[in-house]
Amino acid sequence: MKKMNGGQIVAECFEKLGIEYYFGYNGHGVWNILNGLLDKPKIKGIQPKHEVSAVNMADGYFRAKHKVAAVLASVGPGVLNLVSPTGNAMLDSSGVLLIPTSPPTHKHDR
Repeated sequence: MKKMNGGQIVAECFEKLGIEYYFGYNGHGVWNILNGLLDKPKIKGIQPKHEVSAVNMADGYFRAKHKVAAVLASVGPGVLNLVSPTGNAMLDSSGVLLIPTSPPTHKHDR
């Protein structure tokens, strides 16, 4: 069995779930996932200018294609920016997969 890190596991799950797109703002909390997704060229990433836009884009993609898209958000304010557009997607029953992240454990309490 191949040893995988967390980012590679997430990328593998995206592939098995049939996720074609992910939206997100690059930050240190998502680097490991983005590295894992480098090995999955069929899964395309789109980087908006803000996390709110990422959720709105994933919501719009679901409404147009009826397929779930993932949203990656980095530490702290990046994750908090997901709240408002996620409420809108939830109220309209849109399928959006949110992946909020945190810093590596060796950086906790620093």
